[in-house]
Amino acid sequence: MACKVIEYDEFDLIIGENAISIFDHFGVWIMHGLSKQDAVKRISEGGTYIDGLCNEHPTDLNAKPFIFLNLNSCDVPCYKLMALIMHETMHMSDHIYNGCWDSDEENMITWAENTAIDIYEKLFL
Repeated sequence: MACKVIEYDEFDLIIGENAISIFDHFGVWIMHGLSKQDAVKRISEGGTYIDGLCNEHPTDLNAKPFIFLNLNSCDVPCYKLMALIMHETMHMSDHIYNGCWDSDEENMITWAENTAIDIYEKLFL
């Protein structure tokens, strides 16, 4: 199954059926210290390998960064799902604000919170 992509101004949200989906989406076996082979192994053992991921495009330095959500990790109570989404949007906020926690902390947290709510509403309501 192909990944679903929702384009935001600052990043692409990629939703996949499982952790293997993100490797297939980008057409790679290894990215950011993770491997498709390890994902296959972990999934065969009953795990998920990647619940969510925020990072740069693995092959195109000019592309927008991405947030990946593994749908197999989303079948949890809503508070845990919202925590997963917020976790990934906090990583993206750090990227967007260039890690300027001293000067932009409130803006960074508010951006992550608003974006997490938007993602949750688009995907799960």
